[in-house]
Amino acid sequence: MYWCMTFVSPSRPTNVATETAKMPRMPLPMDGRLFAASRQTLIDQLGYLLERFAPSAPITDFFQWAGSSENPQMDAWLDLCGVNATVHLATELLGDSADQATPMSAYQVFETLLERISGPASRALIEASNYATLECLANPQATAVALLQDAITLAAGASVFQASREAVRFRLIAEQYVRLTARATLEAIDGSVWSLLVVRAESCRLAAESVRDRKIGEMLRQGLQDRFRGEASDSMTPVSRRVTSDRDSRQSFAVLGYYAAILEGPYVRRR
Repeated sequence: MYWCMTFVSPSRPTNVATETAKMPRMPLPMDGRLFAASRQTLIDQLGYLLERFAPSAPITDFFQWAGSSENPQMDAWLDLCGVNATVHLATELLGDSADQATPMSAYQVFETLLERISGPASRALIEASNYATLECLANPQATAVALLQDAITLAAGASVFQASREAVRFRLIAEQYVRLTARATLEAIDGSVWSLLVVRAESCRLAAESVRDRKIGEMLRQGLQDRFRGEASDSMTPVSRRVTSDRDSRQSFAVLGYYAAILEGPYVRRR
């Protein structure tokens, strides 16, 4: 599987190879084979989530291409969108169990890609996204697509390039995708914020569900809900700002709590 997206000044001539070569690289863990296998598992999961929840969105095909060997700048992309950093952390802390953290890792990547949502209706859009994610966590019957229907117009003024940490480099890779494949326009990719919000909400739900049978699974789900409720009172700060920052205690709880749930093993109820 493959995949991805972000923003820049369209008037400035760019060179993808030169620009992306400047990007810092995450050091590989000592067990390079474990890292490579876990990274591919995460790439496959991201592609699956996009195909399941945003099958017709231009960003889905872009994601698949960007995370594959078809992309000359694949490693630069995987650094940019947080895949390498996320897998590095999981393999270092969980070892051979790193693949079990894939649902949370996928959610972290979508948070990274939407870290800096902006635009004329960004406040209302973030509020709608927080509400949709809360409902997905609380109600198994809820769907992010239905919950975010009213946010389609709000998201129309947002740029997926500008929402990321590396807007310029994101756009450079997207420009190369358009040039090499001719399967979408740059504008269509840049306008995929709504689709990514849908996938992000659903990936958060799946991350919580994946450890629901662990002793602290319910505590983790409630912790995620509490964080999104907290964000509702400060919706100008994107949820992902907190989720991807290593200085945020609530993110530490979510990720490390998830890892702890994996290490403790399934909860076997006594009869």
